[in-house]
Amino acid sequence: MFKKILLSALIVFTNALAFSQTDTCTGAPNIAIVGDCTTPTVNYAIANGNGSTMADPACFVSNKDAWYVFTTSAATTEISFTATTNRALGLSLYTGTCAGTLTEFDCNAGLTWSNVTVAASTTYHLRMSRTSGGGGNMSGTICIEDVTPVSVIPNDECAGPTALTVNADLLCGTVTSSTTLGATASAQADDVTGTPNNDVWFSFSAVSTSHVISLLNIVNQGGGGSTSLDMGMGLYDATTGCGSLVFVDDSDPNTFTATGLTIGTQYIVRVYGWSTAIQNNNFDICVGTDPPCTTPGAPSALTFGAVSTSTINGSFTEPIPNSDYLVLMNT
Repeated sequence: MFKKILLSALIVFTNALAFSQTDTCTGAPNIAIVGDCTTPTVNYAIANGNGSTMADPACFVSNKDAWYVFTTSAATTEISFTATTNRALGLSLYTGTCAGTLTEFDCNAGLTWSNVTVAASTTYHLRMSRTSGGGGNMSGTICIEDVTPVSVIPNDECAGPTALTVNADLLCGTVTSSTTLGATASAQADDVTGTPNNDVWFSFSAVSTSHVISLLNIVNQGGGGSTSLDMGMGLYDATTGCGSLVFVDDSDPNTFTATGLTIGTQYIVRVYGWSTAIQNNNFDICVGTDPPCTTPGAPSALTFGAVSTSTINGSFTEPIPNSDYLVLMNT
């Protein structure tokens, strides 16, 4: 779910231009996100005297600059910038359009810049600036690397749900243990109660038109913004796949009864901490089935003895052991 990109640059200063970047946002060259930045992929140069008329970034004064553009393809990216230089260097990121409004997203005046979280499928304008005065051209190389981490949560995504056993009753004799610790927000729409910012996914096939889904033995693991044990759940018809889930129901209580289900249909359960703050909770999940009602059998070998106004002596054989019976006496 999460993408990280590593932006690295080796900066040297020469008198030659090595890359035809622009002085302004308009027409800035695209930098492709690659899988390996062992060797920087793009040469650039900022000529002495180059500088856009745009206002300075929030964290430094830009004396001369050049512009570049890239588009993310992951839910989250992380940019790390490193440079070697005998002059001060600054980076700033902007969202928006050059012809419309550019909004500063973040900036950094140092030679290293890391842990910058950006949005998925979004175009960013990268402004590289010399933050000190003086003459001389600035040149070097730049690269953006895609370093997607592998989630340690196997059911962090809708596409990899954990299969649940459907219990034949409501006793939850079979449960599945899971956690939201380490889970991340999914690409699916936020169409449920609460905030699914660290959701995990499960699946089951309905054997009844009604099932009771319960979250049990919830224990907070710490490390999040909330220690609440209040969880949220969303239920979806998964017939058409994760790209077009059909919302069925949701619940803030940790147990809810899903009705109107279709026997044999595959359903997806989305579980998450209900709070807007991250809740790292371990829990067990159970899918139960309310057993159908059966007609009680009649007792056999029924015999009666003496009858009084308040008592009757008798005996019979139970059709179901340890059952309760109602005896009516008409005097």
